[in-house]
Amino acid sequence: MFHKNFKLIIAALITAWSVFEFSQVHIMNGISILLLAGIFILLYFKNEFILLAFLQLRKQNFPGAQKWLGYIKNPSAALTKKQEGYYNFLHGIMLSQTNITKAEKYLKKAIK
Repeated sequence: MFHKNFKLIIAALITAWSVFEFSQVHIMNGISILLLAGIFILLYFKNEFILLAFLQLRKQNFPGAQKWLGYIKNPSAALTKKQEGYYNFLHGIMLSQTNITKAEKYLKKAIK
């Protein structure tokens, strides 16, 4: 998984490539490449692993959601502040099924 700032750097480089394509009068290539940069910007604001974990929770698949959250090794570096709240909230929900004291710790972090 990429660091959150690395995603923005990739989006900036792809946008520069898109501007180059526009300057070479390859308009359709420039538009397509600009949409590719938009995907990286979207993934900066909406983390892909959190989205997949929410999808698994919607299906009531707690082990699957835990697996997707396990891919996030360092939440403070990889996630924005809002996404860290979702990360802690999801951990709290999953731990509330087994260990309520650990779940309380994560849910209090999610509130902050």
